[in-house]
Amino acid sequence: KFSLQQTHTSKSYALITTPSQLSATIIAWDDDSDSYTSSFDEEYLCDTNNGNSYELETIAEHLSQNGDKMASLARLAAAFSPPGQGVDLKHISKIQITAVESDHIEISAVVCDESECVTLFVPVTFPHDCNNAAMEECVLDNIGELDVEAQQLLKQREIEANESNSESYKELLNALFRTDDIELPSWWISPDSNEMSEECQLLKRILNQNDENIIKALATEGLSRSVDGDIFEIRKAVVVAVGHVGLYFRALAVRKDQLTPHSVLCEESNCTILDIPYAAFNTYIKDPATLRSSVLGIIASLNV
Repeated sequence: KFSLQQTHTSKSYALITTPSQLSATIIAWDDDSDSYTSSFDEEYLCDTNNGNSYELETIAEHLSQNGDKMASLARLAAAFSPPGQGVDLKHISKIQITAVESDHIEISAVVCDESECVTLFVPVTFPHDCNNAAMEECVLDNIGELDVEAQQLLKQREIEANESNSESYKELLNALFRTDDIELPSWWISPDSNEMSEECQLLKRILNQNDENIIKALATEGLSRSVDGDIFEIRKAVVVAVGHVGLYFRALAVRKDQLTPHSVLCEESNCTILDIPYAAFNTYIKDPATLRSSVLGIIASLNV
């Protein structure tokens, strides 16, 4: 659920511990070797001919004891962690399944840095529901399929991180966040009171601090109403202004006919900076409360 409350990084979903409280240490999450010894023996398997005999808690326990699945579970936790709370594989110290349902699992991951450890609970939805299947086999098949997707996501993030460190991309980011060269459209109405000005600045700051996918979706919606809507694909966007009538985005975009499968962001050679004014409210917003409500309404209508 998206919120326009200004907050610092939340850990309401996490348990803070100290490294001395950990009972296990697991390394090499990206290692697909046979260095782990499975404790998931045949005697633990439930009767696959009787779906009613499965006890989901027992399945969760057995999967958590399966050393061969530890690397896969760690990759799932890292790939599908909550937006804005990215998990680095090398910081995961302990992993286990805390719940199994027919359509998802919940993974508990202990993530440690130099000062503290945080336990993250990551729900992961199955691509295939196990209601009418042999539960144990179905869960394992789903984990295997999700692991393939997780490895692709993690690789994509690695490429993105490498591109983000390039000098050309840093120059593009500097241009993206500039606001001294914006050309506002004729319909744009800037805040006409201190109260509205403060609210517009606050909304801009909160939007840019939240999920990047939401900002990209909003900018894409604005772009779709322009003549360039079918030409470019947005890779990154920021809100540079909020007004009485709409939002103003600046975005890094790539022409769709220049897209490459290995490029997650873009380089100076094929990336364009787009200014996207978006008359999102379809009316003149007079007061801060209505403005905030209107922004929330637009976000709620997105399919993100």
